[in-house]
Amino acid sequence: MLRRSIFLGLTLVGSFACFAAAGCGSSDSTPAGGGAGGSAGSDAGTDDATTDAPAEGSVDNKTDAGTPPGPAEAGAPDGTEALVMGVKTLYLGTSDRQGTPSTDAWKSFGYNLDGYVSTPASTNHCKASPTANPALVKTDGKDGIDNSFGENIMNQIIIGLEPAAEAKVNESIQGGSFTILIKMDNMGTAANYTGVAGSLYAGANFDQENTGATPLFDGTDQWPLTPELLNNNDANDPKVKFPSSYLVDNTWVSGSTGDVALSLAISGYSLDLKIHSAVLSAKLAADRKTATDGVIAGVLNTEELINTLKAVAGRLSPTLCSGSTFDSIAGQIRAASDIMSDGTNGDPTKSCDGISIGLGFDGVAMHLGTVAPAATGGTDPCAVADGG
Repeated sequence: MLRRSIFLGLTLVGSFACFAAAGCGSSDSTPAGGGAGGSAGSDAGTDDATTDAPAEGSVDNKTDAGTPPGPAEAGAPDGTEALVMGVKTLYLGTSDRQGTPSTDAWKSFGYNLDGYVSTPASTNHCKASPTANPALVKTDGKDGIDNSFGENIMNQIIIGLEPAAEAKVNESIQGGSFTILIKMDNMGTAANYTGVAGSLYAGANFDQENTGATPLFDGTDQWPLTPELLNNNDANDPKVKFPSSYLVDNTWVSGSTGDVALSLAISGYSLDLKIHSAVLSAKLAADRKTATDGVIAGVLNTEELINTLKAVAGRLSPTLCSGSTFDSIAGQIRAASDIMSDGTNGDPTKSCDGISIGLGFDGVAMHLGTVAPAATGGTDPCAVADGG
């Protein structure tokens, strides 16, 4: 059984790939979950209950609420340098943006990915696992926010294994173990832009470039980069690009959806969270020194999550690679499925095969540092146990 000895540290190890249907490269593509003009889905410090929905059992609970704001009529960025925002604080759904623990905090992190405001009584919802509690998997957050990861994985499973999980993640960031960096080319001072060339980087251990130092988060930090998200170790050629991102009322939105993979390091082994149909956003300060109300939202494929969790469990004990104990853990994960893995919903004849996720973040201006050495890979203990 997973115990409190679990250590969680979050690093970025994935990629962002545009879907053809999302209109890659188009500055007016609509983010996942709704149309232009929607309101931002994350409300700092708000743990409100789900907003009232129209009658259930019909398409009347379809809504554009809880979606990212759409692009404004605006020109291209007119700045002379790139703006880089590095994550200082991550919110995993167990505390609000003031750092106050709350089992309802998840309701304010994420976006309304499927376009519905669902309640336990909803009938136009994908079929939940037979062992699922509809009150947990069908209940949306504020304005229809979909975040079963925060509600059910973090608050129902992880928090019981490691009550201080979110705090440990942020201790790792502030100690310089890692960060996430978002780069926006030629970002000027206007409140609205279209055609922003954005990209994503993973920050390596800060100490690799700044021996004996920890980040100051004061705008001067030069944060080294992990090579896994770079083509040919070239910091000028990141794998993760946002070709249709934009700025509206100083809120940056990634634009077209794609895949972003995060990795939770548990007891020395990485638990990959590949977020499909992902959309990112953040409110930039007018002076461009800080970012608040950041959101990373999307869908985890349930079986992908179980397979990566299996390896983590096996690291703790090879006996967890198979058998009734791991089957029980896998069952809890499947019971959290609340959406289709492609981000759609509404068909009660289809079994939910995805878990919605919404993370929050705040950031500060930083600079891209040098490229760090590649991380050394580990052995999958379950592959060895299975004779692989």
